[in-house]
Amino acid sequence: RHLATGDFAGARAGLEALLAQQPGHGGALELLGLTAGNQGDFQAAAAHLESAAQAGAASPELYYNLAVAPHKL
Repeated sequence: RHLATGDFAGARAGLEALLAQQPGHGGALELLGLTAGNQGDFQAAAAHLESAAQAGAASPELYYNLAVAPHKL
């Protein structure tokens, strides 16, 4: 919901709380990467997206964003 409304700070806080309980949650890591990218933090975005891939998240969007993030750095 936070992402849909553009509340990236709220989204980041919620995702970080989820990851504190479930550190390897691939979907949360992917969304945290997207959130960081929307906030202009492309270094953190790339790191979170890479962690999501390593955790087993495998959406086409993840791999697209993994390819794009380094170019935005």
